[in-house]
Amino acid sequence: MATTEIITCINCPVGCRMEVTHEGETVLSVKGNTCKRGDAYARQECVAPLRMVTAVAPVQDRETPVSLKTRTPIPKKLIDD
Repeated sequence: MATTEIITCINCPVGCRMEVTHEGETVLSVKGNTCKRGDAYARQECVAPLRMVTAVAPVQDRETPVSLKTRTPIPKKLIDD
């Protein structure tokens, strides 16, 4: 059974509202994007979303924590891990 989601692209300031239809991990169509980057973002976001993760961590013998960031985007479902 196909599912349709409405998402907003975050690749540029235009913020296209896109309609993405997919069955499981197969994207059937993307409508509303004005560029190829929007199409690629919609396909990734609806099937296997990725995120950059930032955090701060304490350091022994130091008052100020260190800022951390993942080197590459990671699957959204793994963020808590």
